[in-house]
Amino acid sequence: MKNVLLVTGESKECGIYQYADSVFEILKTSKKYEFTFLATNNKDDLFNHIENEENNTVAIIYNHHPHTMNWLNSGITRPIKNSGLVKQIVIFGHEHLNTFTGVDHYIHTDPNAGHNDFLASGEFAGIPPITYYDDIQYSKPEGTIRIGTSGIGNRTKDLPTLIRLINEQFTEDVILNLHVSDGVFVDPSGKLSGALVDQCLELANSNVKINFTRDFLSKRNLISWLNQNDINLYWYQTPDVPGVSGSVDRALASRKPFGVNHSSFLSHVRRDFNDLTKVSIKDIIAAGVEPLQEFYDAWNPTNLLNLYEDIIEK
Repeated sequence: MKNVLLVTGESKECGIYQYADSVFEILKTSKKYEFTFLATNNKDDLFNHIENEENNTVAIIYNHHPHTMNWLNSGITRPIKNSGLVKQIVIFGHEHLNTFTGVDHYIHTDPNAGHNDFLASGEFAGIPPITYYDDIQYSKPEGTIRIGTSGIGNRTKDLPTLIRLINEQFTEDVILNLHVSDGVFVDPSGKLSGALVDQCLELANSNVKINFTRDFLSKRNLISWLNQNDINLYWYQTPDVPGVSGSVDRALASRKPFGVNHSSFLSHVRRDFNDLTKVSIKDIIAAGVEPLQEFYDAWNPTNLLNLYEDIIEK
C-alpha cells in the first residue's frame, strides 16, 4: 500500500501537535493509503523515511508552525519537489501562513477559509479533526450546574472575564471546573497556569465552587472530562491572526453545549444560539445539544478523510 507521511513537531504538550495527532487518528483508518505519523525536530528523520524505498512514500503532509517545525524550509521542499516522486502538502494557519517552494497544496486549519475569497489555487479549507466516540453522549443537567473550560494556560484565554460572566448570571450555587495545563511553548514553567487559577479563585463569588486540574490529559480523557460538565465556555482575547481553537474540537466531541465569544479563533463555531455576548449561559444549557447538529454533519471523520484522500489523488 502507498504510504503518506504526516510530519509534526515532537512536543506533545502543544496544541499544534495535538491537531496533527487528531488528524492522524482519522487518516489512519484509510483503506487507500497507509498513513505514518512522524513527530520529530530533526529533518534527517524525514529524509530517512522517504529515502527508504520499502516505505513507498507518495506524499508528505507537514503540520507546520514556525516554532514547532523551525527546521522546515524551501531548501527541504524544493529538492523533494524536483525529485518528482513525492507530493507535498502543508497544513498551515496555526497563527501563520508560511509558504515554501515546491509545495503542491496547502490546507488551512480554518474551515471558514475561502468564504472571503482569499484562498489561492491549490489551497483548501480544512475540516476540524474531531473524533466522536459512541460511549460519549449528551446527558441532561442534574442538580448543581457544572460549567467547564479547558486549554493550555495562556492569557489569551480570558478566564477572568468568564468568572465575571458566571458571577453576574448565577446567584445559586454553581460549579466551575477548570482544566488549565502547562504548554511546552506557552507556559513551560507552569507559573502562568498557576497564576490564572489563583486569579479565578480570587474573583469568584462565594456561590461559585472552583475545581481545577493542571495535569495534561490525552484527547480521549479530556473529551470525557468535558462530557462531565453541563456546558463548556471559551472566551478568548486573541490577536487577529490565522487559525482556530483546537479546544472547541474537544468540546464538540464531548456532546455537551458550549458557549463562545467574538474571538476570531472561535468564529467558525459561533452562532446566535451559543454567542455569550447575545444569550445567557442558562439559555445555552437549556437548548441542549441539538443546535450543534450542523457541526456534526459537516465536521466528521469521514469528510476529513475524503478531503485528504482527494487532495493526495489530485
